[in-house]
Amino acid sequence: MNGFRPFPSDNAWNQDISGAAVDPNSDAIINFIGPSIGLHPDFGAGLYAGSSMGIPYSVIGASQNLVNINFTAYGDESDPGPMPIPANAQIEGYPNPGNGDRHVLVIDNGSCFLYELYNASANNDGSWLRRSVGS
Repeated sequence: MNGFRPFPSDNAWNQDISGAAVDPNSDAIINFIGPSIGLHPDFGAGLYAGSSMGIPYSVIGASQNLVNINFTAYGDESDPGPMPIPANAQIEGYPNPGNGDRHVLVIDNGSCFLYELYNASANNDGSWLRRSVGS
């Protein structure tokens, strides 16, 4: 992520678990989820119906311009912006995001801050629109 590490080196998210012992509660966890339920990875590997799987992210630095975010719903439940979202940030499902969740993730590697938009669309003026469901 361009030198950005979101957690300290000793954090569990940055540990190599490939040789770790199986968790003692593994069977109980799998049985709770359902042993016949398939894994739904959103790791961003591969294509499905011509669109990328997973949620892409952009890494930006301090030079990224702030842009307005126009909320059509739930604006009072979100940071009002402006936010440093690049005009070319990839939308979940690119290059054909369609009617999916349309997440946009941006990591500011200078301030160690994650920005997220849901149901997002870029406007021609460089601002972003966070649409309400169904609009």
